[in-house]
Amino acid sequence: MKTEEILVANVECNSCARTIISVLSAIKGITKVDVSVEKGQVKVSYKDIERKSITEALNSIGYPEISKTNTSV
Repeated sequence: MKTEEILVANVECNSCARTIISVLSAIKGITKVDVSVEKGQVKVSYKDIERKSITEALNSIGYPEISKTNTSV
C-alpha cells in the first residue's frame, strides 16, 4: 500500500473536502482519504491503482494537483 500527500488547488471549505473524499473513496483501490482544507492537501492511501488515476479524478472535479515546481495558483 502507498500513501501520498497531494497539494491541490481550489480547496476552500469543508464542502470541498467532502466532495474530494466522496469521489476518491468511490475508486476501487483507494483505502483512505483525508483532506486538509487549511493546507490544500489530500492524503490518500491506495493499492493496486496508478497514482495517475487519483490525479485524473481530482482534475475531473475541479481540484487539480499543484505542481511541486510551480506552487503558485
